[in-house]
Amino acid sequence: MGDPNDTRCCRASGCLWAPIGDVWRYRGRMGSRDPVGPPHCGHVTPARSPRPLQAIDDDCNQTGQMLAALLDWPQATCASSLSPEGPWLRVQREVDGGLETLRLRLPALVTADLRLNVPRYATLPAIMKAKKKPLEQVTPEELGVALGGGPRVLALAEPPPRQPGRLLPGVPELLHELRQRGHL
Repeated sequence: MGDPNDTRCCRASGCLWAPIGDVWRYRGRMGSRDPVGPPHCGHVTPARSPRPLQAIDDDCNQTGQMLAALLDWPQATCASSLSPEGPWLRVQREVDGGLETLRLRLPALVTADLRLNVPRYATLPAIMKAKKKPLEQVTPEELGVALGGGPRVLALAEPPPRQPGRLLPGVPELLHELRQRGHL
């Protein structure tokens, strides 16, 4: 599962773990609602990859939120900065009106915005060490999980064309038009 080059890049950049397909290894305690089964689940960590990674849900922003709901963990999506504060995590995210700051109790699930990652390029010695490190791979069958086919687009249609606007010469005509349509 997964692209071995992505795993090697993460390892060479100093990560203690690396993504393997859709499954991430977790070495902590899980709640009883975990459908995957302990100790296999998501892991919060400051991973940095020298090349951007694409979301596995076709950028629908669903995977992180669904996993957080299944685990009953607090969540923050599209994080642009993180700062740990003891048992809490301060997350800053960009919203339409500016910046929103959230404070989450750990363990928490955080999805990242592009601004969160500052690429750190691997040195040649780190790349050579990463090739020698043992690489543990976990298959969905070992976890007892059946992977589905993923999301499918059932229909795609353009919105109806917008009706052209009209210029009214003044306020009396506007009031007359609004009364005629039943808005006043």
